[in-house]
Amino acid sequence: MIRQRHSALTLIFAVAATVPSHAENLWQWTHQASIEGMANVYDGGPIEMGARTTDGPDDASFLFGVADRTSQPGSLGAQASVGGASRILGADEDSLTASVRLDVGYSPSFFPGGDNPGGEASGSLDSVIEFVMPDDGVQWLYRMSLDTDIADAFTGESSFTLENLTRSVIFKIPNDIAPAVEFDFEAFAGDHIRLTTHISSSGSTGPSSLRRYSSDLRLDVIIPEPGTLALLLLGSILMRPVRRDRRATGRGALTATYQR
Repeated sequence: MIRQRHSALTLIFAVAATVPSHAENLWQWTHQASIEGMANVYDGGPIEMGARTTDGPDDASFLFGVADRTSQPGSLGAQASVGGASRILGADEDSLTASVRLDVGYSPSFFPGGDNPGGEASGSLDSVIEFVMPDDGVQWLYRMSLDTDIADAFTGESSFTLENLTRSVIFKIPNDIAPAVEFDFEAFAGDHIRLTTHISSSGSTGPSSLRRYSSDLRLDVIIPEPGTLALLLLGSILMRPVRRDRRATGRGALTATYQR
């Protein structure tokens, strides 16, 4: 199946202090996200469209999907689809994980005699996740993967900006593709942090093979116990292998931008 995954960002925070937050957890956080998508296979049927927003600042898991499929059942049919998510996970005593992604693409049947009429899809996702730092000493890491199949068929852009609103510090996620890269970001207990994401992607194709664009970014902020960081780094590398752009072109590369 073809699905174009367009970008994903994930944050994990592990801490050892206590701050009032949602329920019995350490973290004070809010979450706002919106997404819209269109999918259409060229079989003469109606275009599928949809849009969604979070149910409120306490909505931790925001998921979206829209797909248009041809009439042949199962794997014999072609599909154009848009899927996205903006989520806050694991907000317990040790960690907070924020994950943001968008997937857009077209998939023909992979079997002889199956449908392959071509199709189009487009989607746009905006997400703002804010939280309060519960402790001073943290280690910040990111990892990103980028994979494209025929990048000129489906293209997109992404921006991920991490801000310390308390200290007016801004970090634009770079385009380096790496399993785990550590960086410095000034933040202390009580600071107000904001993660802003915008992802958009679109494409169209006639009868063809799989068309996909996929980028994935993960950001981890960790306050580990002694010896824990090395294990987290190893797990980070093993859990999600990096996929590089096979065309090695600059088109559709993940970019990080900030505008006031």
